Amino acid sequence: MQDRPKQQDGTSVARPIRPYIPQDQLTNSRPDFALAADLIELTAFLAPDNRALVSDLLSALEIGQDEYENLDEALQTRDRISSGTSIELETRSRQLAAAYPFALDTAGVVLTFTLSKSWGRTLYLLSLILSHITSTRSPVLVQSGLLPTEQEIAKLRTWFQYCVTAGVAGEIGGDAWAFGWPRPDGSAFLAKLKTIWAYLKDGDVRHEPLEGAPGKVKDDEVDVIAARIGCDGLHGFPIILGQVASGDNWRAKSLRGHTDEVFYPEWFSTTPASQTLVYHIIPFTVDGETIRRHTRRLGHLMHRVRLCYRAQEAQEALGRGAQMQIEGTATFTEVDRWLDQYRLRAQTGGHQVSQ
Repeated sequence: MQDRPKQQDGTSVARPIRPYIPQDQLTNSRPDFALAADLIELTAFLAPDNRALVSDLLSALEIGQDEYENLDEALQTRDRISSGTSIELETRSRQLAAAYPFALDTAGVVLTFTLSKSWGRTLYLLSLILSHITSTRSPVLVQSGLLPTEQEIAKLRTWFQYCVTAGVAGEIGGDAWAFGWPRPDGSAFLAKLKTIWAYLKDGDVRHEPLEGAPGKVKDDEVDVIAARIGCDGLHGFPIILGQVASGDNWRAKSLRGHTDEVFYPEWFSTTPASQTLVYHIIPFTVDGETIRRHTRRLGHLMHRVRLCYRAQEAQEALGRGAQMQIEGTATFTEVDRWLDQYRLRAQTGGHQVSQ
């Protein structure tokens, strides 16, 4: 880390840390506008004045005539990155509405972190940071000294697993449980499964595991269970089994086929009559081609925008008095506390500040 600047009395002045800007990914023939938008959001989130300018990104990219055949080509590159980034930010703001933790000015050039907290906004910030945890996908945190510690990263992944239950509950308009290991209530696998299905009343969980079943199963790849029970209490309502994937290998994991071929036969003496929807839940943003291709392979893909919008819907539904049982929502308070501390660390040059 660079030496910190000095005041007149010789004491150090905190220099805020800014995300690292990967030149190649933003100035090549196909700029990654989603990455550029993430950079603007991270900058606004970490900035002492809560603001980031798209023009600052362009200045940092150092797009100059020396790199191009003529000045017109350099200006066209700047315009393409500027307009593409602004369009991506405007799209997120419009799609997420109240779940977006930032405000974009009408000209599309200034992004402001709003500070106001909600489930959708908190989950968005958590997802934004998780999207840049590993340097193989994005170097913006690790190259700038903003990477959380290994212990923090483990917590962030667990918190994400708990918080997404709100998004899945909002998606189905019903109840959702955090089933992935470690579970919030510390329950054992079979005990938790019996508790959930005693509530759903469609299908029978085995009293004892089948001979040859795994002896110390944690979650059997299922991280979220959700359902919307019919008003008549009868069989035949939608059930969601979801897998959470917050790492670079998210495309390699899938519940497709596992639910019907392994999960239900292994753990149920009577398979639910209700139909099961398979969901794949990630903190990343995806484009239209990616979601089309991977939905066919992985199941319904809940990416950052869809996930956070639905979490906001769930919170607002509960506020209106909806009878929804959503497990894991107490975690939002822990995430908010960590996010505040993380911002403070960045604003003080990575140094811990006593509260």
